Amino acid sequence: MNIIHYIKSRIALHQAIKKAEKCHKQNPKNTYFVVLNSDTKLIVIDKATFQYYKRKKIINPRATINDLYRECYYFTASRGEVNSISPHIKTLKRKMYILHLNQLKKQGV
Repeated sequence: MNIIHYIKSRIALHQAIKKAEKCHKQNPKNTYFVVLNSDTKLIVIDKATFQYYKRKKIINPRATINDLYRECYYFTASRGEVNSISPHIKTLKRKMYILHLNQLKKQGV
């Protein structure tokens, strides 16, 4: 990945994090953001939306919240938690997102 694509992906990730935090302030539920259908667009999803996508079979109906947690690129705190994501996990999730973009680039998407 060249530097321009890396900077663009970091900006997209930063904007998605801000969007997730804004949604979390409006409605203090756990929110996650993921990429669906091998697209590069990040979407913010909560548990209710996750259940809806499972019913509509956009997401595998056998998927669990733990799967969502494992596959998401960022998540916010639930109501009682103060810090949702540790800096170490945040770094790993950021690298996971960059790796995902590299794989899409190799596939020509």
